[in-house]
Amino acid sequence: MTFTAGQRLTEGWSGTWTQRGNRLTASAPPWKTDLQPGEAFTTGFNGSFAASNPAPTGFTVNGAACPAG
Repeated sequence: MTFTAGQRLTEGWSGTWTQRGNRLTASAPPWKTDLQPGEAFTTGFNGSFAASNPAPTGFTVNGAACPAG
């Protein structure tokens, strides 16, 4: 996903989270590397911001666009 107003990742869970510039990426956690198509999985993160805090954009899963929510 992409932050649009300088927000920063502060922590993430149920995944390995990284931030490069305004782009966040979550990879499978070591204990759940066998996620199958159609299988549900929940992950999350907290972030910080200085001024405005618009919703992130550009959600993808394995490179395919998907809706937020």
